[in-house]
Amino acid sequence: MVSTEISLSTELGEEKLLAQVRSWVGRWIKKGFPQNYPNRELEMNYRRQAEFWTTQIEPTAGLSVRIAALTHDISCAEEDQKNLSARIVERSLGGLRLPGEFIRSTARLVQDYETGEDFMSMLVRDTASIAFLEVKAPFLISSAPEEGTFQEIRDKINLMYNRIQIARAREIAEEFYGKAITLLEEKRPEEKGLEEERRRARAEYCRLVEEHKRKHSATEEEIDKLREAGDKVLSLG
Repeated sequence: MVSTEISLSTELGEEKLLAQVRSWVGRWIKKGFPQNYPNRELEMNYRRQAEFWTTQIEPTAGLSVRIAALTHDISCAEEDQKNLSARIVERSLGGLRLPGEFIRSTARLVQDYETGEDFMSMLVRDTASIAFLEVKAPFLISSAPEEGTFQEIRDKINLMYNRIQIARAREIAEEFYGKAITLLEEKRPEEKGLEEERRRARAEYCRLVEEHKRKHSATEEEIDKLREAGDKVLSLG
């Protein structure tokens, strides 16, 4: 068992270690994530929920899995993210003077969790997916279209849900997935109405431009209308 590997004889000892890791993750998000990152508090909540769901799905989940759930994709790099995240975790756990094998096994989970080659990596991947549906999906939907188009968000939600393999994790995810899709559908009509308004504004602007071209001249009132139509197009995006 992990608790034996790291010579922690009590549950309190494990919780103290987890508290240290959570504290480090919080500091890392503040330090390592870009200044314009949309919501650092949400990022931490997402990771805490991923850790929470590990023991809800598998009560015997050890510290290695819980820490991997907390620290997966901790690197913000777009390339080689998994390897860089594993190295960051390995260095950070090394600073806590934990046994080498425990550190290496945790880093491997962070590096390879998305492959789902064994139950532990599946558990990290599935809990990360549940936490995404629970925490990040509502944020993306509420921020749409700034955080992505509706179809892109739907594709991401479906990807996270469909990759869940553990039966218990799937059961838990169903509720969050259903809520996310419902929220997306409720928000989408607003975007459809806005897009229709954009279309009408552009059509009106184009009509006035063509009318102006045919006349080769325009009154001051007509120029004002053209300017107003252009401003409306710009304001609607």
